[in-house]
Amino acid sequence: MSELVEHLRSFNRKERFILLRHALGAQTFRLDEGFARRLGHVLDLTIHGDAFVAMDYHLDWLQAALEVAERPYEELPIADPKRELVEANQRDADLLVAFEQGPTTHVVLLEAKVETSWTNSQLRPKVERLRRIFGDSPRTNLATPHFVLLSPHRPQKIASADWPPWMKPGGRPLWMPLPRPALSKVTRCDVDGEPSREGSFFSVDAVPPSGQGLDDLAAFLPLVQDSGFVFGTSEGGEEVEPGTFTMPWFSMSEPARRLVETSYENGWVLADFDWPEWMGTAEARRLRDDRTALALASIEQVARLLTVLIRQDRFVEGTLAEAFETGLLTAILRRVEQLRLASTAGSVDA
Repeated sequence: MSELVEHLRSFNRKERFILLRHALGAQTFRLDEGFARRLGHVLDLTIHGDAFVAMDYHLDWLQAALEVAERPYEELPIADPKRELVEANQRDADLLVAFEQGPTTHVVLLEAKVETSWTNSQLRPKVERLRRIFGDSPRTNLATPHFVLLSPHRPQKIASADWPPWMKPGGRPLWMPLPRPALSKVTRCDVDGEPSREGSFFSVDAVPPSGQGLDDLAAFLPLVQDSGFVFGTSEGGEEVEPGTFTMPWFSMSEPARRLVETSYENGWVLADFDWPEWMGTAEARRLRDDRTALALASIEQVARLLTVLIRQDRFVEGTLAEAFETGLLTAILRRVEQLRLASTAGSVDA
């Protein structure tokens, strides 16, 4: 382990890390193998499981670790007459990953957004702080820095023209998808369940997926639109002996099974949602029967409709196949694609 990593570890006084270490019985965080592989692909590096990992890592600690590692024999205290080395503020990196590879220590700074978007005014102070720490040309003998953004969609409106080159290799910031799972949200509302800041009630609503969830599901649109696509076939019903027949059943094709699995994996099949009751509402009937209404549906409405179809198919085989034959499933996927494009276009505020 490099001396720099040792110093980074020694400064990690984050209370939540100390709490988690004791609560989980782990002395350090370890990167998930899949995440390490994806991050390594973005950076064109191999990241092993013994990399140092810290969350909400203060940039003052990063600066101090670099200074101490670069001047190991210099007596303390270290002069900072311009107060540029230690700013004594809470600016941090959402996740820091550091590991030794060859002659250098790679320091990866990751910034994540899921529910909100980055703004350039928000990013600018952090960029300037990192420029003061690493400069425009990183000190590769000691550390090689990297900067990666994570969000459901690739940011589109980040003004990175004046960022240091190492923060935007190839001319744009590095990015990794960070899917938002299906969760629940609490909303203050009135007696009818309509959102209201002055309401005296609250509701619990499912939060549908976004980002990668939109991408993954929209990827099925070209498949179902293909003239050769088959959703499934009816099997069974053969006479095995006079008067005795096997039970008929519906067998989904492999792409259809993947579509259902993707819907579950990305949170399109909502939990804690009373789908049998909702399917009888005027809203559900309108979305199912009126293609114009479906073409304007929100992500949550699409998720509710998909939940009904997929869950009902478990009780009434062929529900999804019928939705495909009538064009309903294709219309749903077409709306998902429209929502994906709209979401991508507006993923970052200026």
